Amino acid sequence: RHMQSVRGALPMLIGTVGAHEVARYGERLAQVPKGLVGAGGAADERSRGGGA
Repeated sequence: RHMQSVRGALPMLIGTVGAHEVARYGERLAQVPKGLVGAGGAADERSRGGGA
């Protein structure tokens, strides 16, 4: 209920913070493995044809 006033600005805030983080940690983020993690994630990746 109390978040209604910031609801419209939230996507912009998330985008701005995300862009800042990518600019700051982009090189490290590029080295992080992508995809789902854990045994369940590995099974999901296999079912999608992603290996693992």
